[in-house]
Amino acid sequence: MTVTSDGGATWSLVGGLGGFRSVVTHLPGGTGRHWLAVGPSGADRSDDDGVSWTPVELPVRGLHTFSLSRDGATGWAAGGRGQVAKCFAR
Repeated sequence: MTVTSDGGATWSLVGGLGGFRSVVTHLPGGTGRHWLAVGPSGADRSDDDGVSWTPVELPVRGLHTFSLSRDGATGWAAGGRGQVAKCFAR
């Protein structure tokens, strides 16, 4: 994954992700610097605007997409073979 802090003029590689991540979702609350990256091999969370990442456990593996409810309390993930998982974000 790469990040930018100058509107896309320059980009930097980010380490710490546990594998391919197909979606990155902003997690509401606090300073607004919280992100969740989800992919087929797992998920990682950043609490410093993407500078560093730590693994998190989701109910199932093999997920490809993730979205939060409007209030940010519940997440929904979907993956291959018809998998759908309800995840609690808070």
